Amino acid sequence: MTGSAEEPQDPLIGTLIDRRYRVLKRLGDGGMGIVYKVEHTYLNKLFALKVMRPTKDEVDRKRFEQEARLASSIRHPNVVEISDFGVLPTDQPYFVMEFLRGHTVGDAILEEQLDALLVCHIALQMASGLQAVHKQNIVHRDLKPDNIFLVDPDEHAAAADADAAGRAGGEAAEVSFVKIMDFGIAKSTDNKLTGTGMTVGTPEYMSPEQATGDRVDWRTDQYSMGCILYEMLTGFLPFEGRSAFEIMNKHLTERPVPPRQRRPDRAAEIPEGLEQIVLRLLLKDRNSRFPNMRAVEQALREQATILERHRVATAPSPIPVAANPPGAAPRRDEPRTVPMIKAVRPPKAGASESASAPVEPGRGPPSEPPDLSDEARTLKEVPVVPGGESHHDKTRVLPAVPPARDLIKKINDKMRSRPSLPEVASWQRLAVVRWVLQQWYRLRAFVLALLAKK
Repeated sequence: MTGSAEEPQDPLIGTLIDRRYRVLKRLGDGGMGIVYKVEHTYLNKLFALKVMRPTKDEVDRKRFEQEARLASSIRHPNVVEISDFGVLPTDQPYFVMEFLRGHTVGDAILEEQLDALLVCHIALQMASGLQAVHKQNIVHRDLKPDNIFLVDPDEHAAAADADAAGRAGGEAAEVSFVKIMDFGIAKSTDNKLTGTGMTVGTPEYMSPEQATGDRVDWRTDQYSMGCILYEMLTGFLPFEGRSAFEIMNKHLTERPVPPRQRRPDRAAEIPEGLEQIVLRLLLKDRNSRFPNMRAVEQALREQATILERHRVATAPSPIPVAANPPGAAPRRDEPRTVPMIKAVRPPKAGASESASAPVEPGRGPPSEPPDLSDEARTLKEVPVVPGGESHHDKTRVLPAVPPARDLIKKINDKMRSRPSLPEVASWQRLAVVRWVLQQWYRLRAFVLALLAKK
């Protein structure tokens, strides 16, 4: 019998949670929970549902509940949205968040398709989202490429434009495509769930104060963000080692090699101003970093404006290219599977559909005819009947998720089709204003530290 050789099926697959969330498939595993793709049977809308692993550790349970509570308090187009929370009959808490379709920054780094302008756009949207996080007195503490998601700008346009319409500075013209997720070890500065002396996070992106278990604030996220920018620009981590201890020790004692020296072949493509931003984010003394994420966003916006002007001045005349050049094989016929989340393993060749991992949206089984139109290449979910009460089958039809390389190209094309970024207000560029703001935020950090000790 072959049944013993097959992996046991997840007991949640196909079940109905709280009479409204039908579990469709397992997307991946996290440190504290398992993420599923679910459909709200009454709204006919897809969501991601994160269930905590079975545990008797009360601290882990509180930390999981804290993730839901902290993330749900943030409303920003660049932060993943938490919409619901509940507890399974097995006493496992869960929360529901928006279903993201795209790829992580980690996938984009592997493709080596990130130029300096795109890095600026990704980083300034990260800074904008993190500013909203920090306003709620929350520190993420686990920023890394796999926790930054790139979504299709067309799918994200409606919600982003609605939010940007109420923001100053003409930001409605910007293309929003970045989502910050996974607040599993985020810390509120108002509670003591994780105290001084505890080291949590990912060593490759951990700030010096985080590595020593010291008190952390928003400047910890700045350092982690600097590590991500460094990796996006160079393809390498700022510090590498054979063990977590060796890496953390380098974060504490060594200076990072400047990006243009680390990649001499890309030196001409990395502006000196952008390099200085990265190096300032990576300073050991957190008091010498930026006063807040808004200042980081402004600095990155200035660099993006300079790069866009240079791009317009040196752009060649456009050459029309056919959608499918003669003699070129259509990309849709390539037998390629790109998981939306890294934890999902691609299906093995020759494996049956029931035993394989989920197939990427838009990629049919091997027997699919190669001459299907683009409109026909969609993902059709299994019919979902809420509790068996409906007499009509429902079929969810979704557009295909492009591979990471194609998604990056689409984002670049979309950015180039929109107006240039608005410039930073002239009064905000004054050295006196920046010095006053920096002193204010230092005083605020000092007062918060005193209050935290009481």
